Amino acid sequence: MVLKDQRVVIAVDGGRSRVRINKKGRKKSQTKRHGFIGKWVEPKLFTIYVVDEQGKKINNSEIPITNDGTYDGYKALLQILEAHLVELGISQAKQVLLIGDGAEWIWIHIPPLLMRLGCPISTYQLFDFYHVTENLKVFADAAFHEEAQSKQWFIKAY
Repeated sequence: MVLKDQRVVIAVDGGRSRVRINKKGRKKSQTKRHGFIGKWVEPKLFTIYVVDEQGKKINNSEIPITNDGTYDGYKALLQILEAHLVELGISQAKQVLLIGDGAEWIWIHIPPLLMRLGCPISTYQLFDFYHVTENLKVFADAAFHEEAQSKQWFIKAY
């Protein structure tokens, strides 16, 4: 059990990636290629790592950082995440911190998964800093008519 008595961080987020989808039909005679359509898709991603008592990442051969994800949506991600957490021994962890953005699928599905897998009582949830500040900036811009006031409030807020 790699995570036994460890402080574990699980960071979950969506991303943006461009994939190539080949065009149908014959190849062009000059290029000998089908051509492609570039389509933006959102992979679902996660990272599992361990931190020391000061909150610094531990990265060694005994406690590796785990990164994984899928293009198949959040249900597939939940299955992959569960497999990794069971294999690493999440039920033996001392403390767990789940970090994510405001995406509803994270907060509806992952905390129940962690409970079902027997995570410790000291399991915490946290919005990631980037997304919180992004939303604070949007709020400041909407609440204040002048840019200077908005900027001043935003700087004090975070």
